[in-house]
Amino acid sequence: LSNIDLRAQLAEIDLPIVCVQATQGALVKPVHTEVFVEHRRGGAEYSEAKTIFEALKNPHKTCVVWVKSGHELFQEARDQMSTLIEQMVTGYHETHDVAFGARSCHCLPRDHFGARRCASLHC
Repeated sequence: LSNIDLRAQLAEIDLPIVCVQATQGALVKPVHTEVFVEHRRGGAEYSEAKTIFEALKNPHKTCVVWVKSGHELFQEARDQMSTLIEQMVTGYHETHDVAFGARSCHCLPRDHFGARRCASLHC
């Protein structure tokens, strides 16, 4: 798709966007997420959400979830990706305003095996 520019269409999307981006990816670089924030309605200043909860409350926002990993997220950050997918499927972020900062840790209740899981993707 290198010859097709779809950036203008990002402003027309009336749904929140959640981008999952690796911090150490060589193929898809962290700078590539900027387009998903800058080209939403309102520009970068108004369209960036710090949490998925915030993005879900406004259909014109983009939340970038940073995962410390290379481009193979499901191999290099399997636990974090599994947790995020589980949270998205169960609606966790509809009621929990969880920031994905490197120092934030929001532990979830123990799972049915008794293991603790962390909502922060950086622990």
